[in-house]
Amino acid sequence: MAHILLCGMSNAGSDILFDLLKEFATNATFVDKGMAASELYKSSKAHVVSERPLDILPLRRFRESVKETISVRPIVMMKDIRAVMTETSDRYPNVYQTGYDHSLMDYGQGRVAYSNPGILFTEKVISNFHKNDQDVLVLRFEDLLIEPSETRKKIEKFTGLNIGSEFIQAVDIIRAQTLSAGSAWFSDRHADRVVRQFRLAPELFEILDRWGYGTDRLWFDALASRAPNALNDLPGTIVGFYTAGTRYEREAQRLAASVQKLGLPLDLEAIEPGQGWLDNVRAKPHVLKRIRQRLRGPLFYVDVDAILHSDPWPYLRGYGGDAVIGTHVAGEVLSGSLLLHDTAGAHELLDQWIVEQQRQPEAWDQHALKAVVHRSYREKSVNKLDIQYLPASMIAIFDQTYNPPITPVVEHLQASREEKQEGEQGRQNAERRRARVEAIENELGLAPISSPVVAEMPSYAQQAASIRNAATTALMEKRASDHTRWANEQNLHSDWSERAAVAATMIGGSSPVIDLGCGKMNLEAFLPEGALYLPADLVPRDERTLKCDLNEGILPDRFAAVVVMLGVLEYVHEPPILFERLAKRWSRLVMSYNPADLDHARDRRAQGWFNDLTSAQLVTMAAAAGFELYVECPVGERQRIYDFRLNQA
Repeated sequence: MAHILLCGMSNAGSDILFDLLKEFATNATFVDKGMAASELYKSSKAHVVSERPLDILPLRRFRESVKETISVRPIVMMKDIRAVMTETSDRYPNVYQTGYDHSLMDYGQGRVAYSNPGILFTEKVISNFHKNDQDVLVLRFEDLLIEPSETRKKIEKFTGLNIGSEFIQAVDIIRAQTLSAGSAWFSDRHADRVVRQFRLAPELFEILDRWGYGTDRLWFDALASRAPNALNDLPGTIVGFYTAGTRYEREAQRLAASVQKLGLPLDLEAIEPGQGWLDNVRAKPHVLKRIRQRLRGPLFYVDVDAILHSDPWPYLRGYGGDAVIGTHVAGEVLSGSLLLHDTAGAHELLDQWIVEQQRQPEAWDQHALKAVVHRSYREKSVNKLDIQYLPASMIAIFDQTYNPPITPVVEHLQASREEKQEGEQGRQNAERRRARVEAIENELGLAPISSPVVAEMPSYAQQAASIRNAATTALMEKRASDHTRWANEQNLHSDWSERAAVAATMIGGSSPVIDLGCGKMNLEAFLPEGALYLPADLVPRDERTLKCDLNEGILPDRFAAVVVMLGVLEYVHEPPILFERLAKRWSRLVMSYNPADLDHARDRRAQGWFNDLTSAQLVTMAAAAGFELYVECPVGERQRIYDFRLNQA
């Protein structure tokens, strides 16, 4: 007896080949699609045919286990991976089925998880079979469509099946429908998806080459030119909350340290403890609703007892929809990681979550969220929530084994294990957590604590120099501003008032004054009465604050007699470009700087500074943009204030 096993890459056409063989092969029994090879029943026919892409993974083990009784003849399907990664389904039309890192497992009734292997892992297995195993027939789906006669002969020779000649005519019909759909990956609809997948995993280019799908990258350049969003890795805000005065303040400190090391925006909210653990976790949708109303742009919520190992935003920016949730094996909804977009649907999801908790007063937060997600799946309205799904790497449990292995982006450390130590298993779980936490805190440079309560979130200066250096390096690589640091008011020092007083003297009666990087707005107090003061900063300081991100080229579009930058240029990645932008808008610039030639061996990266100009280099750079130095004034031993005026010659 021969078992003909159709498997291979997800969405690579094994199901289509199965239907063709079922209709035109006369000497075989066909079992239900999706039935695992190990579950097959015996048949009186000479051949049994099954179809399940995932059977590629246990193929060697299965063949070894049945070699005495069954001849296994695997047909492994391959397909242009650009088409594979843009496949959706009727059941989940807005959800991509397969990515470079995972593929979707549908458990039915709205339960799904990205728990199956993705393109990179599966192709590696297929390629190994293709090179080293003569008892496997590897077929490209495109060859089936273009050369049905030749493909029919290969299958008959390899399997012993008798396939009627009508097979060829049937493929001709399918080809007319399928080839045009197969190039849909090049459409505007899927351009963002394809470009971002190849940016995240450049190894995908090698797969195209290896399987004969072309070596040039002109197609990629063409798609990228039509998909600017696929090149957008700008961070949204990492958000979370913790209960004040409890062990969770230490969890918040650890999370903050991991986010600051990556130079990402962070917003953590402290809440008053409830009557117990259940009260505290059920606060989640209420806190998220407040944060969603307060902040703009995408929000990535993670439980406070988690840490980030790498920047999630290049991956998360690939999602659309209202919300992206985590799911576990078997499709169980998890609420420990949650991406919320700035949409009406995201607000609606939070409202429904709160209402569902009211319906289920004893339910965990994620049980109520599960009910909302499953109800949305059943909803037929065009206004239904657009919910998508996170991979395991974004919601990894620290001691869980994943197959295939993953590289965690977000690692959840399960603080609740400290409170659930009943029995030997509970004690072992808590000990594993403590060992993992200790290792992570050593990596982050967090000092051990003598009590379970930490008074407040650490300021920038309280972080270890190694952490500050690493955070600065990460920001320099991204060419990004340090949103996390400047959102924390502990990092706005009172001793900056002296510098502001000197600058105000130099400004005199000039008005209006734009204060770029205004911080605590110390300058305003020293300006003459009646002067029009316009604060601008990366983070809103009050209702007057103008949006400003000098590393993104975002400047206030307002007239000013003088623009001021105190303690700002050090945090700019490209000072020459900034000087040029300033010269195009304003004719006078008063600014401070800590020149590198006055540092006396100070560690500039530990200060969070991105550049290392001497005073002479700064003046020359400003002159190149058209500014002429009018006066220079010292503030202490290491800092200078410069008054530049635009050369009108």
